[in-house]
Amino acid sequence: MVEQETNDTIINLAPGIYEVTVTSENGCTETRDGEVELDTGSYNIELEIIDPGCSGNSTGSISASSTGGVSPYILFGVLVTQPFL
Repeated sequence: MVEQETNDTIINLAPGIYEVTVTSENGCTETRDGEVELDTGSYNIELEIIDPGCSGNSTGSISASSTGGVSPYILFGVLVTQPFL
């Protein structure tokens, strides 16, 4: 739930449908619904892969970088011990 705001701008809203009520100085009100949509935009993920020097060594690495979309980004990796079939 978003706390009541007395500003003309509310920031950092999660995606969802919000109801906004504006009250004038003389007590007149107007209520409208609006949707804040998730803006995934266009994004790109690039990987730099360095293989280990020898089988069984833990000297390999993967570096990931993201551009576009909406930041902040959360990058995570999962160890896969079997190749995908």
